[in-house]
Formats: sequence, structure tokens, C-alpha cells
Amino acid sequence: PSKTQFPGHALAKAVQDIWDGQSHGAPLDIIGGPIYVAGNAAFYLDHRPHVLIDGDLKQSPWIDGNAIAPKGMMLVWLDEGQGLPDYLANFPGVEILESRDLPFDGAPSLKPLRIGFAIVHPAVI
Repeated sequence: PSKTQFPGHALAKAVQDIWDGQSHGAPLDIIGGPIYVAGNAAFYLDHRPHVLIDGDLKQSPWIDGNAIAPKGMMLVWLDEGQGLPDYLANFPGVEILESRDLPFDGAPSLKPLRIGFAIVHPAVI
């Protein structure tokens, strides 16, 4: 598939739906994961959350690490059977969620992308 067929809209909708169902009304300000996956999710969301590249604060100096616990965060990655990303261990309380299959845009004959999801729940105040 070409990059133009990446299911960015569907990924953003899945991220927002998961977040809305688990965040107690907090806004989604941070999405972490590989730049292409997390960046696509952020791009297609109306409010454009910040991207934590590869779940690594050193690669994302615009994100205050102290803001993650109170605000929470969604994490996404390509789930190709390689196991969970190592960076998930950096976030205490992270909850691994069920992966979802997202079909490529305009390419129903292609095997869908399997996307992994995890959430760091925002602090309930």
C-alpha cells in the first residue's frame, strides 16, 4: 500500500473513541508511539495533540514529563507480533488495551493494519 492509503482517519477515530470511553472527560493532549503512527493519529484529530515520539521524552522536548501523569496519554504502535514496545515500561500504571485491525483506505483486498493501543489514565481530580 502507499502512504496515502494509511488509515489515519480510522486510527484517529479509534484513539478518540478509546480515550473518550476511559478518560473521565479529560482532553487528549498527548499521543505516544512511532512518529508515523502517533503522528497520523494526532494529525487527523481536530485538536492536534502533542506527539511523544517513540514514547521517548528525549526525542520530544516539547512535552513536560511531569504533565503525563495528571493529563494522561494514549499510546499506539503497529502490532505485527513483535510484542509490546519497550517504552511502555517507562509509564507507571499504563494499561494495555486490545489491538484493533484497521483497513487501508481504498484497498479492501489488503490485510488490515493491526494497531496496538495503551492508555495512561489521567489523574481524576
